[in-house]
Amino acid sequence: MIIRPHVTRRQQAQQLNAMLDQALLSLTSSYRYQIQQLITTHQVKKLAERLRMRATILAKQQPRQREPILEARDALILALYAAAAPRGWACAWCDGSCIKVNAQQHAGIGAILIDERGEIVARISQAIGAKDSFSAELIAVVAIMKTALKHDQRQLRVYCDNYGLIQLWCEQRNDSRLVEMRRLAASLERFSLHPIPRQHNQPAHRLAIAATRSATTVHVGTRLPEHQGELKIR
Repeated sequence: MIIRPHVTRRQQAQQLNAMLDQALLSLTSSYRYQIQQLITTHQVKKLAERLRMRATILAKQQPRQREPILEARDALILALYAAAAPRGWACAWCDGSCIKVNAQQHAGIGAILIDERGEIVARISQAIGAKDSFSAELIAVVAIMKTALKHDQRQLRVYCDNYGLIQLWCEQRNDSRLVEMRRLAASLERFSLHPIPRQHNQPAHRLAIAATRSATTVHVGTRLPEHQGELKIR
């Protein structure tokens, strides 16, 4: 489906919603490609949020299809953010989780790495012990930077929903807490850290939550299940 410029804004919105709905109900390479092309005329965050909202509506309308719809939602949101990156760059999504049980903190990290060809090559879900939320977020970024280097991905764009960490990196890079990030960034050809709404970071968030609750060890280089492993961004 092509959204034509001569129609009204309402008609454009209806056409866009129809395209997103079709992709969410039956994700194919053709639909994925069409949606990725929309980033040339739409802001990626607004487009991802519309996609998330359409998925919520569809999942309520068709409860039996809820899981496939939400899986397609997550795959498409990753695809949108990765497609917005410069060509040749790998992309990653990171999150940290922290809960308190019997007055003791338990933290975990989650992260996903997509290589420059647009394929998911690594996932991380790791318990990291008694850490606070900020430390967990920082450790998640460091872990995915190391993973990128291991996979020879030397141009890396990282998405993170901890705005405090991003502000620290942008404004106070000499902070002692960032020593390891600085060291790894120097080993990369290019590195950038970008904010992402928490609602758009759910795949990494779920990995972090799983690690926090079940002390899952790191899994690097593990392919996604068949329905998600099909994801290719470029």
